Amino acid sequence: MTKYAQVTEYGIVQLSGLTPLQRRMTPAGLRKAGIYAYEDNPPSYDERYYHLGSSVEFDGTTVTKTYTIFPIDLETFKERAKADMAAARWHEMSEPTKVSGYDALWFADKEAMNDMLRASSDLQTAIQLGHLPEDTTLQWKTADGSFVTVSLNDLVTVRLLLSQRQQTLYAKEAMLSAAIDACETPQEVEAIAWSMPASS
Repeated sequence: MTKYAQVTEYGIVQLSGLTPLQRRMTPAGLRKAGIYAYEDNPPSYDERYYHLGSSVEFDGTTVTKTYTIFPIDLETFKERAKADMAAARWHEMSEPTKVSGYDALWFADKEAMNDMLRASSDLQTAIQLGHLPEDTTLQWKTADGSFVTVSLNDLVTVRLLLSQRQQTLYAKEAMLSAAIDACETPQEVEAIAWSMPASS
């Protein structure tokens, strides 16, 4: 692909394109203005294992752009993989889920967990102060849009079960991160996926 660069006293500036006036200029006129055409043909490479560097040089008559393919160092590869594990954990942690002993589908994200904590705390305080009877129940909206009747004990139990689920997911992330740290090649890192069983 043909592109253009302008050679100035401060260096070489790669242009995004020519202005309408420059497009009407002859090649000789462009060169007089310090603007030179050059070929920009980046090579194909596997982005999983390499990254691309480039340099632009001017030899007095010609602008040349050269690409260099560099291998991604192992530590960068590991950090990228661990970031992927954290993102996968967060996604699964935030997905609505069911918990043992209840048929409803519960929101499990941080905001929903905090809502449940506030509701249970407020209800417990109201019961302790005698504002509400001990058997008071609430209508709680579930992740599928339906409402279920819950008691204080239900709110506390469901939140504890959701919290235990969170801790299980954190433990899985820690286990996979440790496995990533132990890898000696990018290919070994690539073989580790969030979909792997937590016991592997």
